[in-house]
Formats: sequence, structure tokens, C-alpha cells
Amino acid sequence: SIPCQVHGMPTPIVRWFRIEGENNIPIHSSSKIGLLADGSIRFSKMAKNDEGLFQCRAGNNIGNAVSKIIRISRLPKCGFTPSGAIFPTGSEAVLRCEASGNPPMTVHWKR
Repeated sequence: SIPCQVHGMPTPIVRWFRIEGENNIPIHSSSKIGLLADGSIRFSKMAKNDEGLFQCRAGNNIGNAVSKIIRISRLPKCGFTPSGAIFPTGSEAVLRCEASGNPPMTVHWKR
């Protein structure tokens, strides 16, 4: 989870926004995004289209505060085929590494 720590009297209300160009889209809790009681935001099962710029804002009846804009990216994914295969000594084998990430990854093989 990513914290949004705020303090104030009266207690500020925290809101998260997704920044898309000039648009600030309010974030609501969903099966993928949790807005926690302490103002933090938690992502689960992120997909490529969940990546982007996010901002935490807090305010009460006295004023408002804006945090830095942060970029959220999902972890790189790697897959190997065939998975768990065993090859006899001296036989030929083809192994594929499928990797995705932002920025694109470079794959290096080591023996």
C-alpha cells in the first residue's frame, strides 16, 4: 500500500485521483483498489491498464493540501516454457523466456 499521511484539525478527508492528461479522475474502492481508513491506497492484481499517475489530496473545512503525483507501475512478469521440464543429458532443448514490463526488459541467459 502507498501511504498518504495527513494531519489537521478537524481531521482532513483523504481522496485519491488518477491523473489522465488534464483530467483528475476520483478513485473509488473496487476489487483491485482499496482505499484504507488511514488514507493509504492499496492495489491488487494490477493489469497493464491500471498503471498511471496518481495523486493524494486531503482537505477539511479550513483548507486543502495536495501531495506529489506518483507513477504506479506493475511488477515485471516473466514466464518460461516449457516450465519444469527435464531433459536427458546431451539432448537438445528449446527454452523460451517471455518477459513484459515498463520500461521493456532485456533478457540475459546464464548457464
